[in-house]
Amino acid sequence: MNLSAIVRRVSIYRVSCASKVSCDSRMTCDSKMSRDSKVSSFFGVSVTVAVLLGVIGFTAWPLTLTGQIPASSTTTYQPEYIAIQQSNFQPTYQPEYIAIQQSNYQPNYQYTDQHTPPFILARPASRDQPNDEHPPGTVTLYDPFDDMDLLVNPPWSGDTVMFLHQTENNHTFLQLQAPEGASKALLSTPDQTVFGSWSWQYQPGFQASNVNRAFLVLLSDRPDFNYLDGSAWNGYAIRTGENGEEKRFRLVRFDAGNQAVLLTGELAVEQGHWYQLTATRSPEGDWWLDEEDLTLGISARSGPVNDQTHVQSGFTGLFLRFTSGNRSAFRFDEFVIRNLQPFQPVAVQAEGSFRLLVEFSYPPDVVNARPSMFLLDGVMQPLSVESVGEEEGQNLLRLAFDEPLSDGEHQLQVQGLMSALGDSVENGLISFNVSNPFQIQSSDFRREFVDVRFTVPPKDPATLPGTRVEINSSEDLLISVSDNDSLLWRFVPSTPLPTGESQIRFTGWTDKDGFLLTNPTVSGWVLDEATSRDVVINEFFYRVPAVWRTETYPRPAYIELLNRSGKLLNLKNWTLNGLIFQSETDLILQPGDFAVITQGVSVFYPIFGVQPYWEAEQFPGLPLTTPGIIVLRNDAGSVVDSLQYVPSLWGGDGVALEKTDPNTASADQSKWRPSEASRAGTPGVQNSVYQEDLDPPKPLIAEVLAKPASTQLASIQHAPTQHASTQHAPTDMASAKNSTTFLSTSISTTINTTSSGIEIRFDEFVQASENTTMELDGVLIPAGQWELNNGRHLRVYSSEVKPAYNHRIRVRQIEDVAGNRLGEFLIPVAQPAGPGDLVIHELMADPLTDAFDGKPDQTEYIELKNTRGYALQMSGLQLRDLPDENGVEKTLYPVGDEDRWVPAYGYFVIYPEVDEVPFGESLFARAYLRHPDTERHSARIERSTLGLISTGKTIRLYGRGRVRMDSLTYSSSWHNPNVTQTKGRSLERLDAFAETNAGWNWGTSGGVTGGTPGEENSLQAMQPSNAVSHGVQLTPQVFSPDGDGRDDLLTISYQLPETDYLLRIRVYDEQGRRVRTVTEDLAAGSIGSVYWNGFDDYGLKARAGLYIIHTEAYNRAAGRVRYYKNAVAIAVPP
Repeated sequence: MNLSAIVRRVSIYRVSCASKVSCDSRMTCDSKMSRDSKVSSFFGVSVTVAVLLGVIGFTAWPLTLTGQIPASSTTTYQPEYIAIQQSNFQPTYQPEYIAIQQSNYQPNYQYTDQHTPPFILARPASRDQPNDEHPPGTVTLYDPFDDMDLLVNPPWSGDTVMFLHQTENNHTFLQLQAPEGASKALLSTPDQTVFGSWSWQYQPGFQASNVNRAFLVLLSDRPDFNYLDGSAWNGYAIRTGENGEEKRFRLVRFDAGNQAVLLTGELAVEQGHWYQLTATRSPEGDWWLDEEDLTLGISARSGPVNDQTHVQSGFTGLFLRFTSGNRSAFRFDEFVIRNLQPFQPVAVQAEGSFRLLVEFSYPPDVVNARPSMFLLDGVMQPLSVESVGEEEGQNLLRLAFDEPLSDGEHQLQVQGLMSALGDSVENGLISFNVSNPFQIQSSDFRREFVDVRFTVPPKDPATLPGTRVEINSSEDLLISVSDNDSLLWRFVPSTPLPTGESQIRFTGWTDKDGFLLTNPTVSGWVLDEATSRDVVINEFFYRVPAVWRTETYPRPAYIELLNRSGKLLNLKNWTLNGLIFQSETDLILQPGDFAVITQGVSVFYPIFGVQPYWEAEQFPGLPLTTPGIIVLRNDAGSVVDSLQYVPSLWGGDGVALEKTDPNTASADQSKWRPSEASRAGTPGVQNSVYQEDLDPPKPLIAEVLAKPASTQLASIQHAPTQHASTQHAPTDMASAKNSTTFLSTSISTTINTTSSGIEIRFDEFVQASENTTMELDGVLIPAGQWELNNGRHLRVYSSEVKPAYNHRIRVRQIEDVAGNRLGEFLIPVAQPAGPGDLVIHELMADPLTDAFDGKPDQTEYIELKNTRGYALQMSGLQLRDLPDENGVEKTLYPVGDEDRWVPAYGYFVIYPEVDEVPFGESLFARAYLRHPDTERHSARIERSTLGLISTGKTIRLYGRGRVRMDSLTYSSSWHNPNVTQTKGRSLERLDAFAETNAGWNWGTSGGVTGGTPGEENSLQAMQPSNAVSHGVQLTPQVFSPDGDGRDDLLTISYQLPETDYLLRIRVYDEQGRRVRTVTEDLAAGSIGSVYWNGFDDYGLKARAGLYIIHTEAYNRAAGRVRYYKNAVAIAVPP
């Protein structure tokens, strides 16, 4: 019968011969086919071919065709196909099929077990030929498991005891045979293939799932593939199924033990089927997955997908996961790896001047390598060829020459060299460059010596004739090499080197391999040592306009440094905030030079042009909204300059911050201004705000400090926006029960109260001169009892400092950082204010604002008076309203009052002003005539108004530590009735020592500008020290209550012999009629004053004339009564 059977191609075929043949590790078979060879078959050889008869209408069962091939027939092997030829047996070769045709050939059909692997006709040769599906490749690993030995050829490791070799139908394969209790198995073998194909035959005897599947590991960076127990391996594998109905083969990538699917196959994973699975990766990184169901005779290909995540490999193998019922249900066969990279030289590197290190794409055949296989530049063969050892690399050969290699381009021709896998070199011509490694790596020029570090150790110059070294043309040197470092050499000149640039020159110096020094002449700078403030921060731009920002530099910034010293300095290895901004090259700064350290030269160059920019290797992040620091340190780690900036106080939004004078202290905020330049900065040139500092420092306040050992408990309530630390002196020790930031609405805190010294604060940073001295109340203070602290603070420690005492301190010969000296000053020492020390003395509640009267608009203000004979500290003041129905108090806090004080019996003004402007430009200063000292004895509320009401309200005055000073509930009815227009006139207090809320103690100001803020009130009330002795005295003798601010009030001053009297004062006219009762049952004390404003009990103005003031002082319990009568006249104004 005629038979035409089309056999679907399988990846590898085997010849089953009557006589057994063997293959070595290179796949060269005895009596078998080599690449592209013809082999005569033996007579009587039985050839077995798997045939799928479904093509010709038979049921799809695997069959065995058995026939006899005559001795005259020949078999021709081509890549992956066998053509059987005989006189009456004509095969037809097609790319994917073998056609067997004959007229009188009677095959013997034998049904085989469906689960038996198909027999194959031949093992592969060492190199495949190209075809459409499989690129060429060299077999780097092949294991058909016929030798039944997992320990050699190739050597497997891992759970080898869990596998055994099974033979069915004269065919051997590998099968899992795990012991009871096992659930995982692993086999690995070394292999470095990263571009090629990996092929397995595989049969699952179970339904695949997540806990019953195999990972055919293609390449891995480690032999442990057990990701389930934490192996973080990297590589690729074919995964054979998962949970669910759609069970597929998938190509997966492992990243640190985590899987990512790259390709999903098209064939279902079926129980009991044999599969041929091949993964291929091209040198370009394209992956394919080929699947063939050998049981059903169907195949599919997936891909390509490009992935080059992992390009190194050391191992390949298997990882199995299974349940107890599937401990022997995995079968594997025919494992083949082909490398797709050609064997060729890939890199050449010079090792000294006589040796080359040649790297190949994979290991060469070292045993058979010969010098004649290598030719350098077409003329020179090496003297020897040797392996470098496995530790350095299996892919390397070392070539040694008898002549030194010259610098420049070279070519090496490799011919006839075989790889360890048996293929010959391809593309054996490679170009490379020899670069002389012998160079001066670095040099360090000092006055006493020059240190030179070479890249490789020099040869001893004493052994080389004609060598010499010169420094600045002088050979008078001592030469030595470091005992611990052969690269470091020291050259000591006979005389110290001068400041500036010097040069060292080498002649004839070579390294131990014969290379001449490539840079025999180097220059360096002999530099000065930098000390504090030799280099200063002179400008910095931390927040550029948004339009300047780029994707590369989203936050460009620069810091300008200035060498203000007369020294030659090198900023190499200096740091900004601990970050080295220049380490590769010298950054020489001449006296007066700028260096603009930046992050973003490309941003600033188009704006500012050519400037001394240095793109920083590392640049500190400068905060945009929170406080930031800039600390400049030299290469020894010493601080050269520093500052701390607060964006909300310093400014700098969209504009550089510039120093007014580089000779002043960088940390002094008062010496910085926003740039006034049109381009928002002046990097590398003089600052736009430059103004030479010629003014000496000014003392702002001298105040009593507190002893840390003496404390007093105070309670701070309802101050949610005020730092408790500002409620007491700068050195006070405070502890909060519920807050570390002192921002709680209720804090119990401990505040120091006992004096231990004095602190003087200046308007700028100061320093002592050699002639600085201090006196407290005329007594010299020893130098060890005073110190400078925090730049602008001068502290004096003395046991003579007493509370509530009028101390005065004198300082001589102190100067600012720029060197401006203050010859001498005398300043009173301010004491902490206590209850009653400060009283409300004047207020403008109804200011006059008229845009057309030609006068400056008035503002509200409140004047306070110091009732003590010593200066008082004014920090921490608060103005409060009465609590509302919810207990909330409206509180006003003066700003910038830390350095404010008020002299003994002096005045202090609180005024509103929204903007921070110089005092002379404020609305308050322009509206009122004022005392020259008002500026230093005043404080601003950052508001447009103080919230005063013309008709009256309550004002409560509190001091530091929430000490209540005074409380006033004023009324517009307190104005002088004779003054018809009270708008624009303040209420003035008559007597600071009399009752605050007595209407008679207040009157309308007669000041020219509507008030007298900061100076004595116009109503000219007298102090108690002017009161009469034992009796009553009237001042003035004639008064005119007309509201003109002069002699409007009558002061009735009294002094009594005892303190327990009550006082009744009445006024009578010339006819003896009672006009006014001034006081009734007033607890008088021993001394005091009361006032009559010239009005009667009905609020009518008394007529001009003579009046009798009748004063009665009595103590009825003791039976004491004293009477006084005085006359006074009310005059008619002219």
